[in-house]
Amino acid sequence: MKGIYCLVTHLNSNKEMKIGGLGELDFKRGYYCYIGSAMTNLEKRIERHYSKKKKRYWHIDYFLDHARLVGFKALEISNKEECWLAEQIRKISDDEVNRFGCTDCRCGSHLQYFKRNPLRMTRFTRIFKPKLEDLMKAYVGRRIEIKRRLLEFREMWKEPEERIFAELCFCICTPQTSARSCDKAITRLKKTGILFRGRDQDMVRYLTGVRFPRNKAKYIVNARNFLSRRGDIEVKRMIRFSDPVKTRGWLAKNIKGLGYKEASHFLRNIGLGEKLAILDRHILKNLVRYGIIKEVPKTLTPKRYLEIENRMKKFSRGIDIPMAELDLLFWSEETGDIFK
Repeated sequence: MKGIYCLVTHLNSNKEMKIGGLGELDFKRGYYCYIGSAMTNLEKRIERHYSKKKKRYWHIDYFLDHARLVGFKALEISNKEECWLAEQIRKISDDEVNRFGCTDCRCGSHLQYFKRNPLRMTRFTRIFKPKLEDLMKAYVGRRIEIKRRLLEFREMWKEPEERIFAELCFCICTPQTSARSCDKAITRLKKTGILFRGRDQDMVRYLTGVRFPRNKAKYIVNARNFLSRRGDIEVKRMIRFSDPVKTRGWLAKNIKGLGYKEASHFLRNIGLGEKLAILDRHILKNLVRYGIIKEVPKTLTPKRYLEIENRMKKFSRGIDIPMAELDLLFWSEETGDIFK
């Protein structure tokens, strides 16, 4: 078995400890959750943490010389997603130990502090074993906001061509980049006018926060050239298809930088693809958690994408939450808000 895990430990008094390369650190009395991963043998990794006879190698090894292990939770998953787990636990923790256990990633910490035992907290246990009833409760609480957002997407089709094109550019930028960062970058490009008239070299410095900005700037210019007639952008005329699935396929084939995920995202955001799945990492992780798929795939071929999309559609029908609403519900469960 391979996967990610969380060790729950207890420190019965305030202590100062020397933690490897981090040096001397002060720890408060209370409970600590350490997040890790084991991509070969999860069971042996847990056994090692419980063992008293081991060589100190990780930060947690030094910490466990003083703290008592009170339990653990694990998720069987084939991808190394400990940073995702650390973020979920951080959202409900009381504090964290800066840079602990995460010197090889961008997380703030992989050791979260709790005043009381997290194993007795419903919000903590839901991370590892979510219940369908919890998802339905979350849907009831967010349904109005989700429906309002989808209504805004439907109104997008009435917007000018340049606004539709900007949404396409937003989706081109999203691979391996947060939606918020992409939205800010495209907003900057719109304000300068470079998005509609500039060269790719001119765009790069405005794509701050977007990964692979040079490539994505080229994709944007290529898309603009392909979707323009006599100098005018004509996205709506070019994609006037009655079948969203065929439209998605056409976009993925003809617009460099768009795969099935990005094309689905674009069509949903302009009100034309509410029955399509946007299989980004947030959605895929939730599909694993609710048993719809066994693991997050390392790569998504068109064939595999359609297979997972069909499973998500079946799940959507079974719980009576429309696909687009389920997508935004999953997304908000991961990020805390309903964006796009």
